[in-house]
Amino acid sequence: GTGLIGFFLLLWALFYVLQPMIGYARRRGPERRVAIFVLLLAGWYLALGCFELSFTGPVDPEVVLFFMILGISAGFVANERERNARTSST
Repeated sequence: GTGLIGFFLLLWALFYVLQPMIGYARRRGPERRVAIFVLLLAGWYLALGCFELSFTGPVDPEVVLFFMILGISAGFVANERERNARTSST
């Protein structure tokens, strides 16, 4: 493990990526469905990570799910920020 510093870096990264998803989940519109999906995956990942032992090595469902969550939410947030920047500049 990486210890306390790695734990806080992980918390910061998850907060940075998932915090906009909480805002999108409170809105109405198409982005709400993506945000709820990502938050459900994150909750499932956290619950599964607390109660499951990994016997399959480094490529198990939790690792794949973790990077899926980060990829979906980071791409979605980047797309929304780009769209907002385009609409505010015109």
